[in-house]
Amino acid sequence: LALALACTAASPPRPPAPPPPPIDPHSEAFQAQMAQERAEALTRVSRSRENVTRSFYVGWEMHHGFYLIPVRGGDDDIVFPDFADQGVREQFGDFVRSVGPEHEGQKALCDCTGVAWTHNGQPEFLVRAARLTWVDGDTR
Repeated sequence: LALALACTAASPPRPPAPPPPPIDPHSEAFQAQMAQERAEALTRVSRSRENVTRSFYVGWEMHHGFYLIPVRGGDDDIVFPDFADQGVREQFGDFVRSVGPEHEGQKALCDCTGVAWTHNGQPEFLVRAARLTWVDGDTR
């Protein structure tokens, strides 16, 4: 018995478990998980009654759609909007499609009312109401 205890005590510790395999951010499983987590977070945010009004310049990017840049922020402070309903989304789309030669040198400005929130470190804004106008492009 003493010999068995001595052998057990003298054996080297077990090596640590290998790390889990890296996550493939492009896999369908990961993308589905991220979409589900975002949808759940957006559902929680949509229940908030704490509205704020913020001014943003409105832009469009072909992969992500609309984006917002805070008027009092830097050009790299991009905020992705979520829309409370289809009517607000259509209001944005109709406004942006109205661009014409008369808007050359102007920026689309949105006084957006809704909920500011963050998901995975990315600032977002749930737009519940929007007042959209064209302003001179050099306005900051």
